[in-house]
Amino acid sequence: MRALSAEGAYRTEDLVLLREKPVARPPQYEFREVAATENRLTWITTWSTACIVEYESGNHAMKPIAESMAVQNHRVR
Repeated sequence: MRALSAEGAYRTEDLVLLREKPVARPPQYEFREVAATENRLTWITTWSTACIVEYESGNHAMKPIAESMAVQNHRVR
């Protein structure tokens, strides 16, 4: 174990020692807790991402709403 730099204080919160290396599992990419109201759409992703939501306006033209940051809790109005 090694500190990231010589400056500052560091501490170990938890340390787990295993007899054998665990089998690698692929990440699960899921959308969870999707909810919609009249003027808001919310959802949770299992990974940080910046999403783009496209919606149809009154004249049937698709309009995108792009998130500016990669997050896991999403909300657009």
